[in-house]
Amino acid sequence: MKKTLKIKIFFFLCILAGFVIALTDVLCPLYTKEFIDFISVGNIKKAIYSVIKIVITGIINSVSGMMPEYFQRFYVMEIQTQMRMKIANKILKTPLNELTANKKAKFLNIYSSEISEVTVKHYLNTFDICQQMFTIILSLSALFTSNFQITLFIILVNLLKILITLFFKKSFEKRNTKAVNAARNLTAKVSDFLNGINIVHTYQLGNIFKKEILEKNNIKNRADLEYDKLDVISGIIALLLTNISNWIILFSGGYLILKGQYTVGMLISTMQIAQVLAFPTLQISYLINERNSVQPLKKELESFMAEDKNEIKIENEKFQNIPNINLKNISFISENRVILKSISMEFNPGKKYLIIGESGCGKSSLLKIISGIEQNYTGTVSYNNRNLRNLGDGVYNFLRIVFQDSYIFQKSILDNISENRNDKILLYNLISGLKLDKIIEKYNNNIIDEKAAQTLSGGEKQRIALARALYSNPQILLLDEVTSALDKETSKTVEKFLLNLDSTVIVVSHTPNMEFINMYDKIIKMDGGRIISVLDTEKSKNV
Repeated sequence: MKKTLKIKIFFFLCILAGFVIALTDVLCPLYTKEFIDFISVGNIKKAIYSVIKIVITGIINSVSGMMPEYFQRFYVMEIQTQMRMKIANKILKTPLNELTANKKAKFLNIYSSEISEVTVKHYLNTFDICQQMFTIILSLSALFTSNFQITLFIILVNLLKILITLFFKKSFEKRNTKAVNAARNLTAKVSDFLNGINIVHTYQLGNIFKKEILEKNNIKNRADLEYDKLDVISGIIALLLTNISNWIILFSGGYLILKGQYTVGMLISTMQIAQVLAFPTLQISYLINERNSVQPLKKELESFMAEDKNEIKIENEKFQNIPNINLKNISFISENRVILKSISMEFNPGKKYLIIGESGCGKSSLLKIISGIEQNYTGTVSYNNRNLRNLGDGVYNFLRIVFQDSYIFQKSILDNISENRNDKILLYNLISGLKLDKIIEKYNNNIIDEKAAQTLSGGEKQRIALARALYSNPQILLLDEVTSALDKETSKTVEKFLLNLDSTVIVVSHTPNMEFINMYDKIIKMDGGRIISVLDTEKSKNV
């Protein structure tokens, strides 16, 4: 992942603070050795100097002790922000037909836990490992000044602890991956439960879902426990080696003191430095295991966030004039079921089209293909002879599609229609033309939260969605049963408003309003995934 200048600065400050802590951790026992040895021989003056050095080093150690954590917070915030923005970008670039419930649950799990897990176990642990390495190197340098044989033994024990860490590496990776997958499956099941909560209630499926959620939860708990069990075993082995090392240092030092080859100050200093050294090697084993365990997840996230080098460049300009739409041999198969069969059709600029047919005949799928939402089709969709596949999301610079069920964001109604609200005249015309003034007055421009959204009728939501689509002055407007939830009079008003637009308008309906049938240029009838007839209306005949 590319590091910004701010991330690099905080990285350097974290490393620097870690080095200062490690240095002062090792200097304190050395100055303590000096003090004890000077006191033992009655050299009060030098003992006082040693006390001053101990106090100054202790103060620096206390101040610097909190600095890594402080800098790490900024570092983590920057890393997590960068990762979250990349994931948000990835969501935007994911084809809508690929955003299944499971994939949405995966995105939610990444946001809620996996990014935090990677930043803590990889990035923060990297700092801690560096700090522990500084402590190990400085501690060993100090130990070599006391007794060569004891130092070699300490090195041997700590190397053994690190080797044990490497021995558990693959097991930690495997068990962490299993725990991550279990967490994703649990999130997917809970997401499925929440998205279908109305059906769960009305079909009395609560006990079944509770059982399935409990099963997924138990699988996750078992996966977490397997990881924790391995962590405990490796920790016990490392701690046991540390205690054995301390006992041998104590007994060996006592023996050397009896032989006159060691001083009490040297033994205390060696014990203290060995303790200073014992924690890093014990901690580094744990940190390396944690860091190793999250590597597969980190690689997956980095691959997930990687920029697509073959990404299609989105053009920002609309066509100068309304483009014509040309479909050639469009076929679409979903889940081994043929939805559309060899459809060819041309939609001329500014014309109004009504597509009719029974439910399941392929009307909505055809709109999704024309809009670029559904991409798993064969054949060609072109705008002014430019292939839709090459336009990518650039198609939404001049096209809007409105579905029967439209989502209302947790914002005011005006903000749902337009973020900027720059064009007040257009906004007023839309509010007036779609009869939204009473709805806006009712909510007084307050935020429409989940509770408020539930009080909106289907017809109100449809009209808000239409206003949202029309606010950008689209050259092409695709409408899928958007007046189905409106009462008869409102439906007439809205449909008349839409049919008087300058845009190309393609409407899908299985219950068209016969009063306005002649306001369309062509009536397209579909059946069994095919266009079976295209009828010119009186309007088109009079042109």
